[in-house]
Amino acid sequence: MIGNVVLTFLIVGIACYVSLLSYRSIYLTASQRLDMISLDDVGHYFTVSGELRDKDDDRRFEFNKLPNQAECQIRYENIGDAVTSHIYTLMVEEFKLERIDIPLDSATDVLPGEDFREMDSESTQISTPNNDKQSFIFASHDFKSSSKKKLILMNGSGAVRAGQWARSIIMNDNIYSGSMLPYINWANENDFDVLVFNTNEGGIFSESPIEHSQTVWEDFLFQVEGKSVYIVAHSYGGCVVKSLSQTIPNFEEIVHKIAFTDSVHMGKINATAPTINWVSSQKEVNTILGEKLGSQIRSAGTSKHPWTSHFAMEHIFSWFWSKKERLIL
Repeated sequence: MIGNVVLTFLIVGIACYVSLLSYRSIYLTASQRLDMISLDDVGHYFTVSGELRDKDDDRRFEFNKLPNQAECQIRYENIGDAVTSHIYTLMVEEFKLERIDIPLDSATDVLPGEDFREMDSESTQISTPNNDKQSFIFASHDFKSSSKKKLILMNGSGAVRAGQWARSIIMNDNIYSGSMLPYINWANENDFDVLVFNTNEGGIFSESPIEHSQTVWEDFLFQVEGKSVYIVAHSYGGCVVKSLSQTIPNFEEIVHKIAFTDSVHMGKINATAPTINWVSSQKEVNTILGEKLGSQIRSAGTSKHPWTSHFAMEHIFSWFWSKKERLIL
């Protein structure tokens, strides 16, 4: 009888823990969740080659590992949060970036008792219940004061956070295929500063990807001089770049080249900086497919949208940093 009672309490405890994880995934902000969950918590690890594996059986990540789809989805989201936390850690510890809360002067942005929701509807300072927290980005040490070239990395929409192109690829294939880590490594090796936007992480003055990008630009790029900024933007990130080109006063002055990977933006970028969009296509990678609205269109060498940033990577690097480019700058 006592054994049955203990077993019942154990089952209830496990159920409560699963429910708690579910609650975290649904109701807490991304930054709050990531402070509470790690790969070890969810029983997984990354191999040296970048594969996500289960600590119990050493098998690669599997989605359908629980009795029903709802439980599988909860498990997937929690492992996804742990993966995000792991990438944040790698960017800081291995790639020497700094995690920085934005806006930098947040203490003076909000007056005591001020409610952003009561402000003019056209103001970029409109906020939701998330206005009590800050968003954050990752940047090279002394990014603002350094005279180095600047590499800006901007993800698409959805569950991805700073440092990720496609979470599904990171979990199902390889962390190096689906993350920005190879881009950051290339930048470090070629003496570029790095600024990793976090457009899906809401907060004060970051209630939308566009508002987030405007806040980051104001804090980190208004003082940049010369044509020293190189941008890589994936998917919806292209829409954010287009908006910046139309609203940021010094965009034209400092942006040197823009590489899109299957961007979904419509219309022309308001800048003279050359732009190339590596789109999903079965043509050989880097094949020129034409031109659209001032941007050259090239094949990314894959028909799968989430993979375009990985497949086009080496060609983006070559375009950014050709021998001719090194001689000019």
